[in-house]
Amino acid sequence: MFVQDYEKELLQFQSYRLHKYLMTYAPPVLLLIGTMGNILSIVILTRQSLRKYATYMYLAVLAVADTLVLYLGLLRLWLGEITGSDIKDRSNISCKMINAIGYTCSDFSGWLIVVVTIERFFAVCRPLKAPSGGEHRQRAYKVVVSLFVVLFLMNSHFFWTVEVKQTTLGTGEEVYHCAGGDQYKTLINDIWPWVDTVVYSFLPFVIILTLNVLIVLQVVKARRDRRSMQTPGSRLPSHRHFVRTNPADSGGKITVMLMSISVTFLLTTLPVSIANIFVKYLSMDSDLSTMLNYQLVRTITVLLMFTNHCINFFLYCATGQKFRKQLLWLLTHSRSTCRTTTVTNKRRFSCYPTLPSETQLQTNTISRNTSRHLLPLSELMTLQSQQQDANHATFTTTNAAISRPNKLSNTQIPLMNPVTVEQ
Repeated sequence: MFVQDYEKELLQFQSYRLHKYLMTYAPPVLLLIGTMGNILSIVILTRQSLRKYATYMYLAVLAVADTLVLYLGLLRLWLGEITGSDIKDRSNISCKMINAIGYTCSDFSGWLIVVVTIERFFAVCRPLKAPSGGEHRQRAYKVVVSLFVVLFLMNSHFFWTVEVKQTTLGTGEEVYHCAGGDQYKTLINDIWPWVDTVVYSFLPFVIILTLNVLIVLQVVKARRDRRSMQTPGSRLPSHRHFVRTNPADSGGKITVMLMSISVTFLLTTLPVSIANIFVKYLSMDSDLSTMLNYQLVRTITVLLMFTNHCINFFLYCATGQKFRKQLLWLLTHSRSTCRTTTVTNKRRFSCYPTLPSETQLQTNTISRNTSRHLLPLSELMTLQSQQQDANHATFTTTNAAISRPNKLSNTQIPLMNPVTVEQ
């Protein structure tokens, strides 16, 4: 544990020692868990079977944003703690860039949860107004880009409002730290903490909480209406009472997953926002012990905030059935089956993805005798012709009244939809 000269006297206080232990040993654990979890989330959420849904696309972008927050914020704080030098304090460029990008990524992560909650609200409570299919995905791309641009512009003031300043301690030691410029002290020290608290936590808190309450009320109402339909002699409820279900929302499970993410966000980000506001009313004349106690509280709330960017993967596993099945399939199957087919005189390579299709996830069973499902199209056409000839011969021999053979399409031979690459 790195200890600077001016910290030696502070180590006699238990609160400061606990602060040092937390900042030395907790960050690497959170970084390891968060990095592995977010990478797995990105891999799974960008698979072909999930990325076609806008909701999972938002969550994949959220995993990227959480990773950036961990490395721009938590890793920087940890390296500064163990080396005694924060990279943000080394030059004006690093001071400005880290503040602008760090605040943007942090706000972007929180507001992605707001966007996902709004999307789920329309899917559950206003299904007729909710877009679907390709239109939904295209709008999701535009929303993600627009949201990032707006938040970056809002935080771009750091490029001219902060700079590295020199301070002389009571021991005569000179230290450098990133702080607001002389002309912008009021903005950075008094105004911006309030703005950041509202944008990062309070406003998302109100929106997420309100929409989640409305979603829960609508789901409860829909279930009550469905139970009433099962009662003999009950009237059919109006269509507006139903919650539209789609492939991305099987039985409302994705709604439960998103609500768990929203509640976790509220519980982990609200304390640090309250702590940042409280410091503005903390008297500078307070004794040293009180100041160190506050520093310990702020350290705990900051680590709690970074925990929010580490645990979404575990929330997906605990509450997302589709995500959990995709993860299990990914861990147990590491190869893809590729075969070459010939269609209309063109050579194609058909690669069946490692992760299961929608039908396979629902049945969760794989039979060894399903090779006919993977037949090339030419062989299926040959099989169809042979079946038709056999049917025709049977009807001719028995002099049946029906002279036209049965169509093979009546047997409904299932086909996997291979991913094809033109050569």
